[in-house]
Amino acid sequence: MLIVHGTYAFSKKFTAFRNDFCANCRLPCRAVQVRTFDVHHIFWLPLIPLGIKKRWYCTRCQRQSDVYAGTRRPFKWIGLFLLLLFSVLFWFMPLEGEQDRGFVIFIWVAKFAAPLGAILTAWHLRRTRNQRARKDWLSHVPPADDANCPFCRTPLIVLSGNASCPSCGVLRL
Repeated sequence: MLIVHGTYAFSKKFTAFRNDFCANCRLPCRAVQVRTFDVHHIFWLPLIPLGIKKRWYCTRCQRQSDVYAGTRRPFKWIGLFLLLLFSVLFWFMPLEGEQDRGFVIFIWVAKFAAPLGAILTAWHLRRTRNQRARKDWLSHVPPADDANCPFCRTPLIVLSGNASCPSCGVLRL
């Protein structure tokens, strides 16, 4: 049975902005904090309120700037281990007397595909081992020093070191 579900984000409001490093673009960017009221829906009917959420979005790619969309490195190591395990298992699997021709063809393809996948995964892990962490990239991003609000162009008011917009309430972080 197909169940259509997802999340609605109601009453979207910009609450802050800052200079950031986007994990998706891999570039310094302007990030805006968006506050929404999230509700889980089933078959397009809002049913379960999830509460108020705050998320940072990159203005360049429109994705969350602090969430990397790719596969994390520990999962790649697990995949390499499984491919190596399957490589050994496929080569020791007996095929004498097997009547199903499709199964035999699948095993022979897997005997060569699993080691090839393991080699390519190991090559990728070796090539990407020295990537800098997001914290390292953030140390090179200067803090936002705008004098005007990027949303309504009103001059920001600085009180006790915190800048905020008097008209829309956005904070500069």
